[in-house]
Amino acid sequence: MVGRIVTLFDTMSEAQIRRHPTETTNSIAWLIWHMARVEDAGVNRLVAERLQVLDEGKWNRRMGLSIRHHGTGMTPQEMAELSDTVDLPSLREYYEAVRARTVEVVQSLQPEQLDLVNGEEYTRRVLLDEGMLNPAMDWKEPLPYRDAPKGICSSTLASSTTMVTAT
Repeated sequence: MVGRIVTLFDTMSEAQIRRHPTETTNSIAWLIWHMARVEDAGVNRLVAERLQVLDEGKWNRRMGLSIRHHGTGMTPQEMAELSDTVDLPSLREYYEAVRARTVEVVQSLQPEQLDLVNGEEYTRRVLLDEGMLNPAMDWKEPLPYRDAPKGICSSTLASSTTMVTAT
Protein backbone atom coordinates (compact mmCIF):
# COMPACT_ATOMS: atom_id res chain seq x y z
CA MET A 1 0.00 0.00 0.00
CA VAL A 2 2.81 2.44 0.87
CA GLY A 3 4.29 2.14 -2.59
CA ARG A 4 0.92 2.80 -4.18
CA ILE A 5 0.33 5.94 -2.14
CA VAL A 6 3.81 7.30 -2.88
CA THR A 7 3.24 6.49 -6.56
CA LEU A 8 0.20 8.78 -6.55
CA PHE A 9 2.44 11.72 -5.72
CA ASP A 10 4.78 10.72 -8.56
CA THR A 11 2.18 10.06 -11.24
CA MET A 12 -0.64 12.51 -10.58
CA SER A 13 -0.65 16.26 -10.97
CA GLU A 14 -1.17 18.56 -8.01
CA ALA A 15 -4.60 19.45 -9.39
CA GLN A 16 -5.59 15.76 -9.53
CA ILE A 17 -4.43 15.11 -5.97
CA ARG A 18 -6.30 18.16 -4.64
CA ARG A 19 -9.49 17.65 -6.68
CA HIS A 20 -12.69 16.90 -4.78
CA PRO A 21 -15.13 15.82 -7.52
CA THR A 22 -18.27 16.76 -5.62
CA GLU A 23 -18.93 18.84 -2.52
CA THR A 24 -19.07 15.71 -0.36
CA THR A 25 -16.32 13.67 -2.03
CA ASN A 26 -12.88 13.70 -0.47
CA SER A 27 -9.81 14.52 -2.49
CA ILE A 28 -6.85 12.16 -2.69
CA ALA A 29 -4.89 14.69 -0.59
CA TRP A 30 -7.55 14.54 2.13
CA LEU A 31 -7.69 10.73 2.04
CA ILE A 32 -3.90 10.40 2.38
CA TRP A 33 -3.88 12.94 5.23
CA HIS A 34 -6.77 11.11 6.94
CA MET A 35 -5.10 7.70 6.64
CA ALA A 36 -1.84 9.07 8.02
CA ARG A 37 -3.58 10.82 10.92
CA VAL A 38 -5.56 7.73 11.95
CA GLU A 39 -2.48 5.52 11.72
CA ASP A 40 -0.24 8.01 13.52
CA ALA A 41 -2.61 8.63 16.42
CA GLY A 42 -3.79 5.03 16.70
CA VAL A 43 -0.43 3.31 16.53
CA ASN A 44 1.61 5.82 18.49
CA ARG A 45 -0.84 6.87 21.20
CA LEU A 46 -3.06 3.78 21.57
CA VAL A 47 -0.57 1.00 20.84
CA ALA A 48 2.91 2.34 21.64
CA GLU A 49 1.94 5.09 24.12
CA ARG A 50 4.45 7.51 22.63
CA LEU A 51 4.33 10.88 20.91
CA GLN A 52 2.75 11.06 17.50
CA VAL A 53 4.93 11.61 14.47
CA LEU A 54 2.77 14.72 13.91
CA ASP A 55 4.16 16.28 17.09
CA GLU A 56 7.73 15.04 16.91
CA GLY A 57 8.26 16.45 13.44
CA LYS A 58 6.09 19.56 13.80
CA TRP A 59 4.22 18.26 10.77
CA ASN A 60 1.13 20.46 11.12
CA ARG A 61 3.29 23.55 10.71
CA ARG A 62 5.13 21.97 7.79
CA MET A 63 1.89 20.93 6.09
CA GLY A 64 0.29 24.32 6.76
CA LEU A 65 -2.46 22.84 8.94
CA SER A 66 -3.72 23.50 12.44
CA ILE A 67 -6.07 20.59 13.24
CA ARG A 68 -5.01 17.60 15.34
CA HIS A 69 -7.93 15.24 14.81
CA HIS A 70 -8.21 12.79 11.92
CA GLY A 71 -11.00 14.42 9.95
CA THR A 72 -14.11 12.47 10.88
CA GLY A 73 -16.99 14.92 11.00
CA MET A 74 -15.34 17.64 8.94
CA THR A 75 -17.72 19.77 6.94
CA PRO A 76 -17.45 19.76 3.14
CA GLN A 77 -15.96 23.26 3.39
CA GLU A 78 -13.30 22.08 5.87
CA MET A 79 -12.44 19.09 3.68
CA ALA A 80 -12.14 21.36 0.63
CA GLU A 81 -9.96 23.85 2.51
CA LEU A 82 -7.58 21.11 3.67
CA SER A 83 -7.46 19.66 0.16
CA ASP A 84 -6.72 23.05 -1.36
CA THR A 85 -4.10 24.25 1.14
CA VAL A 86 -2.15 21.27 2.50
CA ASP A 87 1.50 21.36 1.44
CA LEU A 88 1.71 18.24 -0.74
CA PRO A 89 5.47 17.56 -0.46
CA SER A 90 5.15 17.78 3.34
CA LEU A 91 2.06 15.57 3.29
CA ARG A 92 4.01 12.95 1.37
CA GLU A 93 6.89 13.15 3.85
CA TYR A 94 4.49 12.95 6.82
CA TYR A 95 2.77 9.90 5.34
CA GLU A 96 6.14 8.19 4.79
CA ALA A 97 7.31 9.06 8.32
CA VAL A 98 4.12 7.63 9.82
CA ARG A 99 4.50 4.42 7.82
CA ALA A 100 8.14 4.05 8.91
CA ARG A 101 7.16 4.53 12.56
CA THR A 102 4.34 1.98 12.25
CA VAL A 103 6.78 -0.61 10.94
CA GLU A 104 9.11 0.19 13.84
CA VAL A 105 6.31 -0.19 16.40
CA VAL A 106 4.98 -3.43 14.91
CA GLN A 107 8.44 -4.97 14.79
CA SER A 108 8.97 -4.13 18.46
CA LEU A 109 5.70 -5.63 19.73
CA GLN A 110 5.92 -8.78 21.80
CA PRO A 111 3.12 -11.41 21.58
CA GLU A 112 2.00 -10.77 25.17
CA GLN A 113 1.49 -7.08 24.36
CA LEU A 114 -1.22 -7.88 21.85
CA ASP A 115 -3.73 -8.57 24.61
CA LEU A 116 -3.02 -5.52 26.77
CA VAL A 117 -5.91 -3.07 27.11
CA ASN A 118 -5.71 0.69 27.50
CA GLY A 119 -7.52 2.00 30.55
CA GLU A 120 -10.54 4.23 30.13
CA GLU A 121 -8.79 7.26 31.69
CA TYR A 122 -5.86 6.99 29.28
CA THR A 123 -8.16 6.44 26.30
CA ARG A 124 -10.33 9.43 27.24
CA ARG A 125 -7.24 11.65 27.58
CA VAL A 126 -5.85 10.56 24.22
CA LEU A 127 -9.12 10.76 22.30
CA LEU A 128 -10.63 13.88 23.79
CA ASP A 129 -8.01 15.90 25.65
CA GLU A 130 -5.25 15.42 23.09
CA GLY A 131 -7.58 16.16 20.20
CA MET A 132 -7.57 12.81 18.41
CA LEU A 133 -11.32 13.11 17.84
CA ASN A 134 -12.90 16.07 16.09
CA PRO A 135 -14.17 18.40 18.85
CA ALA A 136 -17.03 19.49 16.56
CA MET A 137 -18.52 16.01 16.78
CA ASP A 138 -20.96 15.08 19.53
CA TRP A 139 -19.21 11.94 20.75
CA LYS A 140 -21.49 9.72 22.79
CA GLU A 141 -20.51 7.13 25.35
CA PRO A 142 -18.94 4.68 25.19
CA LEU A 143 -15.86 6.14 23.59
CA PRO A 144 -14.43 4.39 20.53
CA TYR A 145 -11.49 2.10 21.27
CA ARG A 146 -12.35 2.24 24.99
CA ASP A 147 -11.78 -1.47 25.54
CA ALA A 148 -9.51 -2.01 22.58
CA PRO A 149 -6.36 -4.03 23.08
CA LYS A 150 -3.15 -2.10 22.68
CA GLY A 151 -1.93 -4.70 20.19
CA ILE A 152 -2.97 -4.15 16.61
CA CYS A 153 -3.47 -7.80 15.68
CA SER A 154 -6.55 -8.52 17.77
CA SER A 155 -10.02 -8.85 16.28
CA THR A 156 -11.47 -6.88 19.22
CA LEU A 157 -9.68 -3.77 17.97
CA ALA A 158 -11.57 -3.81 14.72
CA SER A 159 -14.92 -4.54 16.34
CA SER A 160 -14.50 -1.80 18.94
CA THR A 161 -14.53 0.91 16.31
CA THR A 162 -18.25 0.43 15.86
CA MET A 163 -18.84 1.76 19.37
CA VAL A 164 -18.81 5.41 18.25
CA THR A 165 -22.07 7.22 17.73
CA ALA A 166 -22.04 10.67 16.21
CA THR A 167 -25.01 12.94 15.76
